[in-house]
Amino acid sequence: MKTVKIFLSQGAINEVTFHYIEIIRSALKKNGFFYEDISDIRQIRKHDIVVTILPSDAFKAIFLKRARVIHWFQGIGPEEYMILHKDDKNPIRSGIIVRILEYLEKYILNRAVKRIFVSEAMALHYEKKYKMADINYVTVPCYNAFIDWYSNSERYKTPSFIYVGSSYAWQKLDLTLDIFKAVQDILPSARISIMTKDINETNSKIERRSIHNASVSYVSPSELHTIMLSFKYAFLIRDDIDVNHVATPTKMANYISSGLIPIYSDVIDAFKANINLGDFGIPLHPELKISEIAERIVEHHKMTSIDMDMEKMREIHSRIFDDYYSDPVNIDKMRKYFLNI
Repeated sequence: MKTVKIFLSQGAINEVTFHYIEIIRSALKKNGFFYEDISDIRQIRKHDIVVTILPSDAFKAIFLKRARVIHWFQGIGPEEYMILHKDDKNPIRSGIIVRILEYLEKYILNRAVKRIFVSEAMALHYEKKYKMADINYVTVPCYNAFIDWYSNSERYKTPSFIYVGSSYAWQKLDLTLDIFKAVQDILPSARISIMTKDINETNSKIERRSIHNASVSYVSPSELHTIMLSFKYAFLIRDDIDVNHVATPTKMANYISSGLIPIYSDVIDAFKANINLGDFGIPLHPELKISEIAERIVEHHKMTSIDMDMEKMREIHSRIFDDYYSDPVNIDKMRKYFLNI
């Protein structure tokens, strides 16, 4: 029996990557492979089959050990770096780092024996950017949730909102608060809970906007699901850029699994292709004005606060988790992809 080494260096595992690695382990096991978790490059021998989830680990395994690498591409690193460091006062340094990241990305794309992408849009991005035709890959979205909500219709009668994330600019907390403020100006009873580690900064943002009925706190991921069960709407606002086109934010799975109605930017290609929430989601075109978004949300609340079709909502959510956020489906996709390692 072949053994596959799963290279998890420090910082590689969190609550999202843990579940993804579990899917990979299950797929390998179904194909009769043994797997071994390792954390040090010295545990890899020449021509070993190695799973990596960080570009630096993949590069070291291929370049130093000539390993046969299965790499999970979590995101498009160079573009993400440019967003996070757009205010860097040393453009030469930033430019050099981006070029290094692009070199690593292309190197791994060319030399990995298997490539796991989070979306078809990611594959198209790489094919176009690096002029690579016919990339051999499999797609599995990012998620770490299962449907777990009860039919409590009372939660949908009041305009309650939740935001889960950080105050990083790319997560659009400022725009989220601007939208909520516009909603609250129409529905004074609207309330919002911001779940973030950035408590002081977020409180300042709320105070500057004179938002009331707002709370800011942080809880562990294990506690978050129970809290989300008390709200009606959840925000997932993103810019219309490549980083978001190729992404599959885990928040969507978490929101749906909790019976929340997502208010989300319609810029994520994988969601357009795989998630149709019907009346139980509010997709937003990126060119909509804040006032138009607020009116859409208010109208939706008025329509659903009187009569919420819980059975239909459950049916739609179940279909999404049966077809898209499905461990059996995604494990089988990977199992078939790993057959000829």
